Amino acid sequence: MGYIYSFHDDCEDKMLLGNKGANLVTMTRLGLPVPPGFVVSVQGYNEYKKTGHLSEKEITQAVAALEKEAHAKLGKGLQVSVRSSAPASMPGMMDTVLNISGLSEVRAAIRRIFESWDNLRAIEYRRLNNISSDMGTAAVVQAMVFGNKDAKSGTGVVFSRNPSTGERGLFGEYIQCAQGEAIVSGSTTPVPVSQLETAMPKMYKELAQKAALLETHFRDMQDI
Repeated sequence: MGYIYSFHDDCEDKMLLGNKGANLVTMTRLGLPVPPGFVVSVQGYNEYKKTGHLSEKEITQAVAALEKEAHAKLGKGLQVSVRSSAPASMPGMMDTVLNISGLSEVRAAIRRIFESWDNLRAIEYRRLNNISSDMGTAAVVQAMVFGNKDAKSGTGVVFSRNPSTGERGLFGEYIQCAQGEAIVSGSTTPVPVSQLETAMPKMYKELAQKAALLETHFRDMQDI
């Protein structure tokens, strides 16, 4: 039985792929430009917890498929991230591993994410929020994109509408030529996303269209 699902597979089960993994599959199916990747499911976590082993062959095959889709090899133009994807929202409670450039590193990162399900802050968060410790987590392996690549790159957080007034249209902040850590850590001061409309109008229009598509699909305001 396989424990790994591509973003192209016909499965959007959040109890199996976690919230992040299932949403990435949904966005891929909607035709959005999602960097390629795969999900090591909650079943894979349960098997790892029971045996202490990952399906090495299955991971190797999934990485090869990712490389084919990305038209690049790990360490040769391709780096990946590995992130947690629990069925319940647990922001910042588990580990994230970035800039991975080797197959052995991918395996080690998946183990690290699975082990982080039982770190102290995750345990305490689940206790405070009445989340079952038996739920487990999936792990998302995904090709990285670099917001600090050049002047046309960046990072940010936007809502598909103003969360206070409900007014439709992008609402949020971004930083030009920076990685996500810059906006999360507060090390760099962001600017309103409305400035992107002046700086890069084509990109702003495309972002607004995709935010509207997601809001229509999920029938709710989107935090992107």
